[in-house]
Amino acid sequence: MKKILILSAAALCLAASLSADESYKFQVNRNVSWLVIGKDGQAELRYRLTFTCSPGAHPIDIVDIGMPNGSYDIGSAKAAVGGTDLPDIRVSEYVKPYGVEVHLDNRTIQPGDSGTLDFSIRLGGMLNEDTKDNTYASVEFSPTWYGSDYVEGRTYLECNFVFPPGTRQDEPRYHQKPFSESWYDSSSQAPVYRWADADAAPDQQYFFGASFPAMYVDAAQIAHPPRGLKKFFIVLGGLIAGFFNFVLSTAVFWIFGLVFVFAIRQNRIRRMKYLPPALSIEGVGIKRGLAAPEAALLLELPLDKVLTMILFGMVKKGAVEVTAREPALKLKTLDAAKADMEYEQGLLRSLDGAGAPDPGKLRPVMTDMIKAVNAKLKGFSRKETVAYYRQIVSQAWDMVTAANTPELKVKALEENNDWMMMDPTYNDRVNTNFGTGYFPSPWWWGPWGYGHSGASTTSSPAPSTSGQGPSVQMPKLPGSDFANHIVSGTEKMAAGLVGGNVGDFTGKITDVTNPVPVSSSGGHSGGSGCACACACAGCACACAGGGR
Repeated sequence: MKKILILSAAALCLAASLSADESYKFQVNRNVSWLVIGKDGQAELRYRLTFTCSPGAHPIDIVDIGMPNGSYDIGSAKAAVGGTDLPDIRVSEYVKPYGVEVHLDNRTIQPGDSGTLDFSIRLGGMLNEDTKDNTYASVEFSPTWYGSDYVEGRTYLECNFVFPPGTRQDEPRYHQKPFSESWYDSSSQAPVYRWADADAAPDQQYFFGASFPAMYVDAAQIAHPPRGLKKFFIVLGGLIAGFFNFVLSTAVFWIFGLVFVFAIRQNRIRRMKYLPPALSIEGVGIKRGLAAPEAALLLELPLDKVLTMILFGMVKKGAVEVTAREPALKLKTLDAAKADMEYEQGLLRSLDGAGAPDPGKLRPVMTDMIKAVNAKLKGFSRKETVAYYRQIVSQAWDMVTAANTPELKVKALEENNDWMMMDPTYNDRVNTNFGTGYFPSPWWWGPWGYGHSGASTTSSPAPSTSGQGPSVQMPKLPGSDFANHIVSGTEKMAAGLVGGNVGDFTGKITDVTNPVPVSSSGGHSGGSGCACACACAGCACACAGGGR
């Protein structure tokens, strides 16, 4: 099951990293551990961990410590900081599969301060028969470490093995990594191995291992590998299981990949959902009186379309005119006083000296507008209000459909285009209603829209169709050109307002108006502990990982 376990570990790491509170930042100045093996084959694990909470970071209020296996006695756990006992020690909610969390309570380490945690706990299941010598017991251990999202700097790492009482100085054997120093401790009547690294990485897993004569501990505490016929069947079963594991792990790999792709897609979709949760709370009655762009926010239309509706309304009012569409959108302020809505004033403030809108300045405008619409909807039925404004959109299109002359159709377009744009099939309906015949250019469209030349363009006297523009001679265009210019012009305006990337523009607004919920289970101090592996065959897998 090795590959499946690795995938599961990766998934746990991914989940941990996605849910972690990134405001925690600290140094692990010292990570000193003692693994003291008793005659009963049990072990006492002791830690002395020194932390420095980085300035401006979240205080260190909980420390997670990974456990080598599940055979630990949490009732035996003790912890203290600066001589003050810390009785609140629990099974870790974060370090999986095995870990404990120490709540520092009134010994919380504040930003800029340092503190040293002393911790001890009783462990079992630490010993295996050494595969190279069945008269020896083997132990491997990896001290707790912390996630790279949380730690900075380097650490002094020290790991000490104290062998069972009675073991002679020359009897233990280290595994792959030689010890830094060794001595005989008269108080415990046993040798001690010490590994030390003054420049260790606090977010890296380090392994230390050794073997000693099995006769010094209770034989019942030593796990033995299978032998003889039993071993044969285990090996055979392993080969068969390996085949099915290969097939299953391949399937898991593809499933994991598909889930990952789906998660990315769903995240992109979620980032386009900019309405705050409060809008989903139902009230009573319809909220009337919303302007077309405000109603568009209620329907959660793409923000580039909402901005285009705002711009259309400002052009229709005579507040601005569009002087260029390509290669970049350029606007000219005609009468700022006619921009009588706060979001319209915000659009004017977003213009640079050349009249180009700045998406960075438009984001807070849209954020404030979303919050304002949210406030207006409080106490009203969102469902009924949405239905009400969808009906207005439908009625706007009905006016275009019912018009029996090109001039009347264009008049309906001039008066209601901002509402008509809220129809999700806007482009198709423009082509259907304006695709044939000849249509006078809307007075508000201006020379930037179509121009007044071309073989397919004819002119005829055209009175003011909206009642707002002057009575001038407007060009007429074939229906297909008219519809194409309306649709393409709208799309180019939308792209010009948000800088061409509506996903990025909307996502940054969603982060403010509808952020991803964050767990409120309490802050923890650190990071990793997703995988464990033995460094030698048959030795005890005694790895540990640090926590939140």
